[in-house]
Amino acid sequence: MVNALAIKGDRWAELALVLGLTGLRWGELMALRCRDVQDVPYPAVRVSRSAPDGQVIRSTTKGGSARTVPLVAELVPVLRAWMDGRAPDDLVFANPAGNRIGAKNWGRKVAWGEHCLGRRIHDLRHTAATAWLSNGIDPKTVQTWLGHASVTLTVDTYAHYMGTDADIAAIAKMNRALGDDSGTSSNLAQKNTGQSGD
Repeated sequence: MVNALAIKGDRWAELALVLGLTGLRWGELMALRCRDVQDVPYPAVRVSRSAPDGQVIRSTTKGGSARTVPLVAELVPVLRAWMDGRAPDDLVFANPAGNRIGAKNWGRKVAWGEHCLGRRIHDLRHTAATAWLSNGIDPKTVQTWLGHASVTLTVDTYAHYMGTDADIAAIAKMNRALGDDSGTSSNLAQKNTGQSGD
């Protein structure tokens, strides 16, 4: 989806990438200052404020606690480019005049409605959570990165994305028993639609 947005929105599409890889809420992203971006001990953002559209910047997040969210390598140059020439207290993601970017204005700029497939901007937060969990990040860490009040909330919300190695092995065994020598269920969709796995 980000590649499709980039056609219309150029660097503005990078905000979708940041939201989808950090799990920040839109208001948290808009309140992020240059000094909230850290390099040591690892690249990360310190999330301690929120700026919901149409409201003043709040000194707390929705969850009420500050948190540190690590940055994957792909995001480091993105944030550096947005911060270039800005002072420590300046907003990282701001329009050319240095002001906050409204979600609706951003959506128009990148033609979100044409590319989002019915998803909300907030769904990029869910994208991050499901990517983390499906790639083996433990639920307690995901809870911390999302700023959830409890790991129970995280697990209740995203448990269906936490397939275990035992699940994968069991499904592969059942598929083989039913005559699918590949052992994976992903081939079913390919067989039914005539698509290859490439």
